[in-house]
Amino acid sequence: MNSRSVVILLGCLILMTFLIFFIVFIIQFAKRKYKHKLEIQNIKIRQQKAQIINSISAMEAERSRIGRDIHDDIAPLLTALQLNNQEIALKFNLPSEDVSAQSKIIKSLYSSIRAMSRSLYPFALKRFGISKAIEDLAHLIKQSTCTEVILNISSLSQNLEFERELAVFRIIQEFCNNSLKHSSCTKIEIQVVKCEHTEILTISDDGRGFDMSNNQEGLGLKNMEMRAQVAGFEYEITSELGQGTSTKLTYKTEL
Repeated sequence: MNSRSVVILLGCLILMTFLIFFIVFIIQFAKRKYKHKLEIQNIKIRQQKAQIINSISAMEAERSRIGRDIHDDIAPLLTALQLNNQEIALKFNLPSEDVSAQSKIIKSLYSSIRAMSRSLYPFALKRFGISKAIEDLAHLIKQSTCTEVILNISSLSQNLEFERELAVFRIIQEFCNNSLKHSSCTKIEIQVVKCEHTEILTISDDGRGFDMSNNQEGLGLKNMEMRAQVAGFEYEITSELGQGTSTKLTYKTEL
């Protein structure tokens, strides 16, 4: 092999080595760029989640404050008004019809205030747990509407943290509110199926449903999804025109 061939061979080897290093550099650069992009996305996701958590916390704190104020301040005032009304009626010997009419108005207002207070702040959830809170919600719906509420929640776990119980309750509450307002349903069913350490909670109605392919997500649906995401639940909603709507939550009962 003459010197010219050696030079050509060395040149090819150097060129190939350079190309290999260049390719490796490009690959490593692309990997670093992709990794950096993922890190930025993860940071944005964490920031968004933190904002959502803060938003939910602030909203719940305000709702709790208003609910407690209504329960502790306004409700006693209505009770005092009722007693005062009876005293005035006795003192001035007012017709029983007038007294009865006023009493009915006050009782109706008191019932509305209590319902509003319970909606804003679920006292039963804090004191007695998630099952009792759902039962109270179902009872309230039955009392105030013509909608039947079917409960099958005997297997519902009572060991969830309060924040996750609150998320479950608020999602059920939001679904029921949406159904009552928009679906013209006659029945809402809430049921829980348990499998080892996982529960599947399904809420469904027999309302008019909607076309999911053309649906513009309303605030209620976004609220349910947001709460499920923050609580770490798997969330799924299905609906079909004329076939009602169903929401499914899947979550671990032991983290």
